[in-house]
Amino acid sequence: MTADTDAAKGEPQPVAAEHACQVVTAQVADDDWQAWQGGECPVADGTRVEIETQGGQRTIRIADLLDWRWMSPETDLDYGNIVAYRVLSKPAPAVYSVGWIAHDGGECPLAYGTPVEVRLRGGYEIVGEAQVDDGRCCGPKQWIDEGPGDMQAIVAYRVLSAPAPAVDSVGDIHSDAKGSGARYNGGKPAYDLIPASVVVPFWRDAELTEDQRRALDALDALGMFQAREGSAHDVLRALGDHWDDCARVFEYGRRKYAAWNWAKGMAWSIPMACAARHLMAIIRGETHDAESGLPHAGHVFCNVVMLLTYQGTFPEGDDRAAKGLLL
Repeated sequence: MTADTDAAKGEPQPVAAEHACQVVTAQVADDDWQAWQGGECPVADGTRVEIETQGGQRTIRIADLLDWRWMSPETDLDYGNIVAYRVLSKPAPAVYSVGWIAHDGGECPLAYGTPVEVRLRGGYEIVGEAQVDDGRCCGPKQWIDEGPGDMQAIVAYRVLSAPAPAVDSVGDIHSDAKGSGARYNGGKPAYDLIPASVVVPFWRDAELTEDQRRALDALDALGMFQAREGSAHDVLRALGDHWDDCARVFEYGRRKYAAWNWAKGMAWSIPMACAARHLMAIIRGETHDAESGLPHAGHVFCNVVMLLTYQGTFPEGDDRAAKGLLL
């Protein structure tokens, strides 16, 4: 049967694409399909297309998120090369479409937890929460982009709604005012209201590991600082060397809030309560914080660093009980 006979019967005709010394065919069913032999993207950014590869696979993607070049045109057959495509929809006049913003890698531009729809280099669009590493789409690593081969990298996003303020949140992440450091501690116990000097004896006779004992000594030192009788440096000395973990927690805080958000200052009771909570977690046998996945000791260090910094930069935030009121 000849090709002319097949055409007359309306049978699908192959589109041939020369690849080195071989001929690759993409079976196309109608006139919308175009043969492709490699090169730059042939359609406008944001155009939704269906493609067929040399391996015979068809898939729908966003055109400018695909690699239209032939990866090995003069060597072996590369079954991932695109050999035919057809346009399914035209892009909106704005970038990608209304509300979408192109992202070219780097840190996440949105506040932690912001509801967002992201577009991955692989062409998929997924709804999630900015910077929340849920294993699907919006974790910190996917905003960074490790290069053209990173199909999970975020290349565009659109905000679905502003993040709701956390219950009992303090400060303003968007303000540069002194004392406006933001913290989202909703639902967490306010350990700053309990004298640490009362808590420590409760654990003194317990069977504790060396790390737990160090944390108890650090809580004791924090209690002295809470009562205005000691130095916050003693908390760090008691706990040991955790500066690497401290740096990792500050990096986590930069993603969750903003760079140097904490340095604007806040009520001293906030980092003091946080340090006490993490010390209590270590004493109870925990090693890592459930939210950040980082060691509790690193969180303690960060909060004590804040207190030591505020002594010089934000003394007006000192809301500890007056000297002599606590043991």
